[in-house]
Amino acid sequence: MATELCPKCNGQGIVSKPPYLAGDINEWSSSESQFTCNLCNGKMVIDTEKDGAFTVPVHLAEAFRNSPYNKDALRGDKLYWQLEAQAKQQEIERLKDDIESLNNGYAQLEEDRERLKDVEIKVLAALAEKDAEIERLKEEISFLSNF
Repeated sequence: MATELCPKCNGQGIVSKPPYLAGDINEWSSSESQFTCNLCNGKMVIDTEKDGAFTVPVHLAEAFRNSPYNKDALRGDKLYWQLEAQAKQQEIERLKDDIESLNNGYAQLEEDRERLKDVEIKVLAALAEKDAEIERLKEEISFLSNF
């Protein structure tokens, strides 16, 4: 790794154009007249590395290695999306299981409701029998009390 004079600030460490402006903007309004160079961060030199036939600032080489245009990064993105899709598929399967469980629970509730209706009918029938027996006994008592 080598160092070179910063090509943006020419080794001054400061620039007159704000670093947040695009390169094709020639007019701006600012209360400051000097800005720290955003390429060398005011160090006046940049670390460089040889990338094929070109000498590239280290931070730009690292940015390219991490960029979406880098094949390795694209492979990483593909893996990320594959893992994301796998996680979503697992979530879908879990939700399907939850729905099936709820449907089974609902079916069980319906069966329980039918059984309760049968029990209710039997209880009402038994109460009707007891009421009829009570009425019969009242009539018998009334008949016997006439004697």
